[in-house]
Order: sequence, then structure tokens, then C-alpha cells
Amino acid sequence: MRTLFLGTAFLLASLGVFFQWGEAFELTTLDWRYQHRQAPASHPEIVIIEIGEDTLQRIGQWPIPRKWHTELVHALKMAHVRSVLLNLLFLQSSEDDTALHQAMVEAGNVYLPAIIQSGFSEEPLKSIELLSTAAKGIGDANVIFDSDGKVRRVPLGKTGFLSLPYLMSRENPQASTSSVLPLDEEGNLLINFAGKWGRTFRHYSFLEVIESYAQEMKGEKGKFPLKELEGAVCFVGLTAAGTEQTLSIPLESHFPMIGIFANVYNMLLEKKWIRRASLIWRFAIAWLFLILGFLTPYFGKRLQAILILVGIGFGYFLVSWGLFAGSGIWLDSVYPLALLGISGVVSLTRQAIIVQHQQEILQRELDVAYKIQQLLLPSAIPQTPGLSIAGKMIPARHIGGDFYDLVPCGSDSFAIMIGDVSGKGIPAALCMAMVLNEFRTLIQRESKPSDVLKKLNHLLWNRQLKVFVTMTLLVYQKSEECFYYVNAGHLPILKATRSHKEIQFLDLPSGPPLGATPEADFPESRIPIEKEALWFLYSDGITEAKNKIGEMFGEERFSQEVGKVIEKPVSELLEGLVGRAVEFQVGKDLSDDLTLLVVNSY
Repeated sequence: MRTLFLGTAFLLASLGVFFQWGEAFELTTLDWRYQHRQAPASHPEIVIIEIGEDTLQRIGQWPIPRKWHTELVHALKMAHVRSVLLNLLFLQSSEDDTALHQAMVEAGNVYLPAIIQSGFSEEPLKSIELLSTAAKGIGDANVIFDSDGKVRRVPLGKTGFLSLPYLMSRENPQASTSSVLPLDEEGNLLINFAGKWGRTFRHYSFLEVIESYAQEMKGEKGKFPLKELEGAVCFVGLTAAGTEQTLSIPLESHFPMIGIFANVYNMLLEKKWIRRASLIWRFAIAWLFLILGFLTPYFGKRLQAILILVGIGFGYFLVSWGLFAGSGIWLDSVYPLALLGISGVVSLTRQAIIVQHQQEILQRELDVAYKIQQLLLPSAIPQTPGLSIAGKMIPARHIGGDFYDLVPCGSDSFAIMIGDVSGKGIPAALCMAMVLNEFRTLIQRESKPSDVLKKLNHLLWNRQLKVFVTMTLLVYQKSEECFYYVNAGHLPILKATRSHKEIQFLDLPSGPPLGATPEADFPESRIPIEKEALWFLYSDGITEAKNKIGEMFGEERFSQEVGKVIEKPVSELLEGLVGRAVEFQVGKDLSDDLTLLVVNSY
């Protein structure tokens, strides 16, 4: 199943690369990179001659009579420009065609456009034959419109009918005319825009050039010296806003067609390319990010894994931005990052489902363990004359290390024991079960309470469990009207008398916790029994309970709470004290197992 899932994921990821899923978003990020990088230099040879709104208003006629174009060609010939692109289609004959033809032949450096309407198999749309034969060359003036309607690429064309700026560049020794150009899979060249319109290249008005030429022919000083244009490559075209020759590009929404050609020519001169990563590289990046997403659960805990995933994505974004800004390499970012995010979410969700399933299994096992542990504790309080006893244990987790036992020892004795295993959870519960089982055997066999604790201490030390157990053992001797008390590092007994309202912690000798040392003594103490006295055996889950601000329940508060309920029967007294300790920790989980035994002598 896992193999099938991974195979399907890789197949879908590969199809996404091949069919360019999410290409619209990818183009948006490409535009952002165009807009926030340092643009390449504008070559000083390139000149834009604009047929702008000022020219159209002053001439007052469209199409512009061809005599104006004839004058422009003469002016540029006089300026000794390198080449001229007249980005205009002369489709109808005119009385001025012969003069324009003659001017173009004499200049010998004028290029005209042609439009391919439906592929290379049909005759392209170009100027009338008289003018076409006078041109230095005729090139493809088509551009590629991406799915969002913007122009980012031009077709390089084929031998015999090349892209117009590429055709012009073949006459310039500075330009790159290598057959190995960074074309995409469809044979198109990505445009490396030098900047926004008006901020790149030198710009002149169509009429300004003609008027400067006319003034210099009369020996007068023109608006600018035509010598400025010497050696220039001139791009002449319509730039008036709202005309059919303005396009949308990554940098702005109104960009004249002539600017597209100038930028392509500039790119060929400066040899600064935009290269999209090849299809093989795009496949490799997509597969890598898919794998990284699936490996997310192995990065650490959920939040840590998500942060690492975000870090990987952000790092890749910075790398892709740096490569584009520094070397013009375009790495897809949207699709790989989408794969990373989707595969990461799927992987984390799958892991969460697995963990939840494991937790449900563990929960069921813990429920069973809890029931077993409860069965190990006294299910009912044994009755013994002279004593009334109540006990309760609440584990901090499902199972814990606190325990207690009430065991009759013949007709005259009764053992009351409370213990606490270091730690919590399953290890503590297993140790508790072992100690409880051994205790029940030893309490029937040993005559002295101290010997019971010594044997338990040897047992724990010799088995090297690396845990220790605190324990308090009270053995009631009915005939002597007393308790024999022995303690192994456990908390002191709290004694309260109803008649005198006295509450005190008994300061009696104690030995070390069981299992802490190989040899230990556990001194016994004899405690006379008083009528209507209460004896409280408890674990540190009560006195060391903390509320949400870190304040401890403590011995003083415990004794105060005892004083409030001292007159109640032992069962109600037990429930009241346990309930108060639990309420004290409201808003947070129990920090430790909580156990309390109440013994009333009467």
C-alpha cells in the first residue's frame, strides 16, 4: 500500500511538472523577481525613436505619409547609424513609395518586420514588394503571449526567417550570434528586460530627428546634433498610449512593441540571459521536495517539523531569488513549494493518525492496567475491632507508584501500610505490584515490622531495579492497645484527636527508603492508642501538590483542612480531604500520585 501511494505521488508530481500545473502562479513569482532585482545595463548603442502622441498630433494624419519615413531614413543615414528597424508594415501602395525605396537602398541598413499569422507554412504578412526588396532584411516580429496575456518570450525563428532583433544582431560583431542560446523547450528566448519604458536606452522623438536633420541641412543648429546617433542601432516604432503596439510585460502593463525588440537586442549585446531550469532539473527539484515533504515527521516533533519545513521552503525561495538576481536562472518556486507543503501536510496528517491509533491502543492497555492495579489494592476495608479505616489512591496517570494495603495478621494484629515508588507510570506500577506481593508474604511470616522492611530492602537492592520505595507500616496490636510504627523514608504520620482538637505531625525515627542502600536499620516505635484519635497516612501527592501559580498545598494547609472536617466520619473525612487536594490543583494535571489513609481508633 505504501509503495502504491508513493508511486502515485511521484507520478502526479511528474505530471504536474510536465503539464506545468500552477504556471499562472509561477509567472506571477517570475514577475516579482523581475521587479525586485537589479536590472541589466542598457547598451549605449541602442536608440529608441518614438512615433508618439506628439508626432501624431503635429502631423495630424495616420498612417503617417511615407515622405516622413523617407526623411527619417535620410536623417539616420546622415548620422551614420549602424542599423535601423522600421517596425511598421507598409501594406498599401503610395505615391511616396519610390522615394522611400530609394532612401532605403542608399542607406543599406533598414530592416522591416513581417508577421506570421498561422505558422511557418503560410506566407507571412509583410510590406509591399517594392519596399521589402529595399530592406536589408525582413524578420519575424511575432512575440509569445503567456497564459496571463503578458509578453516574456520571443520566438528565435528559423534560418531564412529569423526573429527581427536576432536578425539585426547578426550584423553586429559585439552581439552573441552563437547557435547555443538559452532557448526554452519550444525554441523561444526569455527576455531579460533592462527596465521600465522611458528609463532605459536613449529616446528621441520621430519629428525631432527629422527637424534636426532639416536644420542641419540648412546649416543651422538642430534640436540635438545628429552626431549623437553615430553608430547607433535605431528602433523606430509607434509608442503612443492605447495603440495596438503597446503590450503588457512583467514590469508594466503598457509597453511598446518596439521596446520588446530593443530589449532582445540589448540582451544579445550584453549577453545577459534569463534561463529557465531544464525539464530534467524541474523534475529533479519536484521529486526532491516531494521526498522532503514525506520525511517531515522524521524532522522532530510536530511544531519543530513544521518550522524545519518552513525553513526549507524559505531557504529555497532565497536560493531561487539569488540565482535569478545574480545569474538570470529561473527556478520554479510555486510548484516545488506546493509539493513540499502538500506532501508535508499529508505526511504529518498520516503520522498523526498513526499516533492517534497507537495512543488509542495504549489507552486501552492502560485502562486494563489501571483495573489490574486497582485489583491489587484492597477492594474492601477489612473490619477489625477498635479501628475504623478508609483509604483512597488517585494516580497522576492511569497507573502510578503509590499503594497501600490493609492486612489482618492473626487474631490480635492488623497491618496498615502505605508506600510510594519513585517515579510514575508503568515502571512505578510494575515495581509497586512486586513490592505489594512481597509485602503480603512477609507480613504474615515475620514477627517484627522492622524485619519486614529489612527483607523488602534486600529484595529491591539485590534486583538492581534502580528505584527506591518509601513506606510507612503501622501494626495494630489489639491486646496491647498500641501501634508498632516503622518508617522507610516516608512522610510523618499526622495525628488528630477529636476530644482535644489537637493536630500534630509525629516526629518518630525513620530509616532510609527501601532499595537505597544494601544494609539499613528501620527502628520501631510503640505508639499508645487513644480513644477518638485519627491517624493520617498520606503520600507526597497531597502535601507537595501545586496549584497553577506554583504554590504548594503543604503540611500546614493539610493540617488546617483536617481541622475543618475532624468531626466527620472517616469515609466523609477521607473524601473531603482528597477532594480539597484535587481542587487545589484545578487548571493543571496532577503532578504526582495522590494517596490517603485515615485510621480512627475508638
